[in-house]
Amino acid sequence: MARKRKYPKVVGYWVYSLYVPSVDKYYIGISKQQCSERWRKGRYKETTLFPYLDEWDSMIKTVIQDGLTKEQAVQLEDELVIKYRNENRCV
Repeated sequence: MARKRKYPKVVGYWVYSLYVPSVDKYYIGISKQQCSERWRKGRYKETTLFPYLDEWDSMIKTVIQDGLTKEQAVQLEDELVIKYRNENRCV
């Protein structure tokens, strides 16, 4: 029997969000690693997400867009961070 993937497979650079339900806020990031590698709790110990890591299992992890160049990913990440900061919804 084939093992079901916990996270989707991505191509190239990709932009993602980690939604923290308890505070109704988002962490936005970019990566070139696969989701299963990037979305490891320990990778966020030195980030603004650190205070919420005890909620890791309840966070909603979303691939916003993949197949991007590094420049496209950085631009989309910046746009989303600005959007969520303006709404006071950015971790």
